[in-house]
Order: sequence, then C-alpha cells, then structure tokens
Amino acid sequence: VNFNVSTYMSEIRYQSFSEPNLAIYEVEPASKQRKQVFEQLNRFTSLPNIPILVLGERGIGKTRLIETYVKTTKQKEVVTVACGGLDSSVAESFIFGHKKGAFTGAVSDRAGVLKAANDKVLFLDEVQDLPQGIQRKLVRVLQDHYHRYRPVGSDKEETSSFELVCASNKSFSELKEILDADFLDRIAMLKITIPPLRDCREDLAHDWQQVWQELNGSGNFPKIAPMTPDIERMLQSDDLHGNMRDLQKLAVLIMAYWDASDPQKSISVGIKYWKKDRNSFKTNPIGDDASL
Repeated sequence: VNFNVSTYMSEIRYQSFSEPNLAIYEVEPASKQRKQVFEQLNRFTSLPNIPILVLGERGIGKTRLIETYVKTTKQKEVVTVACGGLDSSVAESFIFGHKKGAFTGAVSDRAGVLKAANDKVLFLDEVQDLPQGIQRKLVRVLQDHYHRYRPVGSDKEETSSFELVCASNKSFSELKEILDADFLDRIAMLKITIPPLRDCREDLAHDWQQVWQELNGSGNFPKIAPMTPDIERMLQSDDLHGNMRDLQKLAVLIMAYWDASDPQKSISVGIKYWKKDRNSFKTNPIGDDASL
C-alpha cells in the first residue's frame, strides 16, 4: 500500500531512509535554538513567492538545509547557483541567458538560470559574491510580479515564475556594506539565522552520527560513530568554528588511522591530529589548510 506523505517531517524522514548516506539535520532537534529555526523555516517557506535570506557561519550546512528542507516544504526542485564561482565576464549570460550572436563566442542560444528555475526555487548560494552589475539587473526582475527579464542580445522580454532563496556566511550588517541596497531589500523580505553547532550542544551526538554515516559510504568502518570520553568532551566544549566541517575532518582522520584490532588507538590518533591541525590552522590558516 502506498501512503501519501502529508507532512514535511515525514518526507524528510523518508529522504533520510532512502538516502542513508546523506547527512541532514534531524527534523525534530533537541536544542531550543534549532527547534525555533525549523519552526521559522516552516512558516517562512509556507508563504509563496516571498524571498528568504538564510544566514549562518561557514560549514553550518546552509546549502544542504535548503536543498533538502526547502525543497521538501515548498514541494519544488531547487536550482542552485554558487555565486562565488561566477566569472563576472559571463555571469550575465549565465543568469539571464543569451541569443546566438549576442557576443563573440555566442554560437547558439543559451537559456540561462532564470529560465531553468521556472516553477522551481532559485537558490543563490553565498549571495555576497554576486557581481554588482547582476545585482542591479536582478532588482528589476524581483520587483516585477512576473519576473520579466531580457536575455543578452534579445529584444524580447521573457518571464520566469521562480521562488528565491539566498544564503550567506556574512552577517546582515556585513551584507549591508557589500550588497546593493535595493537588491538586499528585495532578497531579505524574510531572514533566518542558522545557529552554529556550539549553540546546539544537545544535537551534536546526532550530527556526529550523521557525518560519520555519510563519510562511511564504503561501509569499511563501524556503522555507529565512535563515542569516547574524549569525543564527548570535544562535542560539549570545543568552539567548533568550522561547524560541520570540524566534525567531517575528525571523522576522516579517525578513518584514515583506523585499525580494527585497536579502535581506541585509532580514535586517539585521529583526535591528536585533529587538534594539531586546528592549532596549526589558527596560527597560519592559508598554509596549513592548503597542505592538509
């Protein structure tokens, strides 16, 4: 018997079951901070056609959160644009599309992201890196109910019925200094700040298990993430400024030094190198991170 899924939590749980190696947040978290955020996220995403700005530190899992929870609550596919990887020289063509012959090298028509996002969710990841010129052009698109835009080299306007979600690892005050004021006003109708891991200690055991499970795709290591007094102390006291990336790095190091005959030693060695790397990164972040 096939039962229709009626709630977003049921759908997320089904996704966790169908994709066991996908590390996503628990839909019913233990910490007060995450509970508030998920309640807010559910309320905001239930409003159609209202832009949402998601803020949070690096490594907090904003992209994963949007590509799973927002996709589920809005019941729409998510078209993700990594703004940091956009080349300013081709950004306009990439976003708006172009017509054949619009410029040197335009040997054929290009649909562009806005057209691809029609009837979907357009997700601008790390929106602070979006070129200024594109921000200004998007202002008109966003202020227009029909999201009208003009591909490069076209004399005809097109429309796209997309919903917008943006994310940034900058604070809202920092974004005010970076983004065009009109553009920021339009993308920040609703704001959500994802709390860092250090503010959600009650959820860290689950996060640790999720990260371990995702990285253990080969199944060469125990299914249950190791939990020793040292790891437990780390989860409860470390600042974890890398957030999920700190947990990922710890899991990878433990796996790299894994010895099934002496799991405790493997864990101790992994923790030792994890701490050493973190201390080195604090004193010389570019060199040590590059050499890892």
